[in-house]
Amino acid sequence: MRQLRDKEFLEVYRQVADEMLQSRKPFVRREAIRRAIAAGRPLYYLSYNRTYTVMLHYMTHGDVPLKAREQRAMWLEIASVVMQQMEKRPYLSLPQAIARTLATAHASRFFISEAYAYKLLYRIMRERRTAKRILAN
Repeated sequence: MRQLRDKEFLEVYRQVADEMLQSRKPFVRREAIRRAIAAGRPLYYLSYNRTYTVMLHYMTHGDVPLKAREQRAMWLEIASVVMQQMEKRPYLSLPQAIARTLATAHASRFFISEAYAYKLLYRIMRERRTAKRILAN
């Protein structure tokens, strides 16, 4: 599922980069990454089982069991969406609200760090250079 999210992030990054290059201002990769992270509205690429486990913990303890900043923010957002689903539709059970959220809800942004985004971009550039070298030989 991470691959789907990464692919979607790269598409948004390319769009942001194209817009920045067309504006004729200096291209700053860090700024492009920040804009792409904020501009994305991906689905929540998570497994149902993991989401159910974290939501049970949230319902019991009122918090998510994660310390990493990006992950914690993502899980708190998902918890909020699941709770909203259950408030709007009182007939929904927790499993149904989770399934609906994972199938239809979009995240407010990409929940990845700038460091991960850099690593992803550099991996793609390295793969392209390698492919070009192979094709040239």
